[in-house]
Amino acid sequence: MGTNLDGHVAVVTGSAMGMGKVTAKELANRGASVACWDIVGDKAIETAEEIKAAGQKAIAIQVDVTGMNQVQQAAKQTVEALGTVDILVNVAGASLGAPPGLDDLTEEDWDAVVSLNMRASFLTAKTFAQDMKKKGWGRIVNISSGAGRSNSRSRVIPYAAAKAGLLGLTRQLAVDLAPHGVNVNAIAPGAIATLPNAAWKKLPADQQRDALLTIPAGRFGESEEIAGAIAFLVSDDASYVIGQTLCVDGGHWMF
Repeated sequence: MGTNLDGHVAVVTGSAMGMGKVTAKELANRGASVACWDIVGDKAIETAEEIKAAGQKAIAIQVDVTGMNQVQQAAKQTVEALGTVDILVNVAGASLGAPPGLDDLTEEDWDAVVSLNMRASFLTAKTFAQDMKKKGWGRIVNISSGAGRSNSRSRVIPYAAAKAGLLGLTRQLAVDLAPHGVNVNAIAPGAIATLPNAAWKKLPADQQRDALLTIPAGRFGESEEIAGAIAFLVSDDASYVIGQTLCVDGGHWMF
C-alpha cells in the first residue's frame, strides 16, 4: 500500500496549465510515467519538458479529447512511447465563453461545453478501460466541479449540467469497472485561484469577501491541493474508494 506510483503510466488531459499541469507533475514526482494531453500543444510540451527536466518520464500530445478518432490516435502514441496506461485523469474542461443564464445561450454553446466537460471523459474512459481490465488494476479520476453538485456561481447552465452528468458517469463507470479492479472516482473542486481560474483573486474586494463567506477555510484553493487529492485517489491507499465524489473546496459544499 502507498502513494508511490513507480511502474504506472498515466494520462492527464488538460495538462497545459492549472490543475492539469500541476497534476501531471505531481504524478510524475510520485514515479508515474505521464502523457500530457492537451489541445494547446505547445503548452503541453512545456509541461512534459518540465517533468523530464526533473528526471521523470513524460511525453506531450496535442489532442482534442472531444473526438474519438483523435483520442484513439493519442492513446496509440502514448502506449507506444510509455507502455500500457493504467491511470487516467480527466482534467480538461471549461465553460468555453458560454454566456450566463438561458436567454443568450445557443445550441452551439450547449453542445461544445457538454462535449468537453462530459463526453470527453466517456471517450477516454472507453479507450483505456479494456487494458485496465486486462491488467486487473486501473484508476480513473474525473474532475467535476462544485457546480455539478449544486449550481454554477458563474450561472453557465451547460457547464453545471455537464459537470453534474460527469458525476453520474463516474458512478456508472465505477459500478461497471470495479469488479475488474478498476476504481473510478471524481473530484469536485471549489474556488481554485490558480490558472486558469485566477479570476477569483482578481475580483473586487467586496466580491471576494462575499465568496469567502461560504468557504469555511477562509481562502481560495490552489491547484496543488487538487493534485494531492488526485494522487491519493490513483494510489493503492485508495484501493477501497470507489464511485465517490471528493469535494476539495475548503468546506464550501457544507453551505
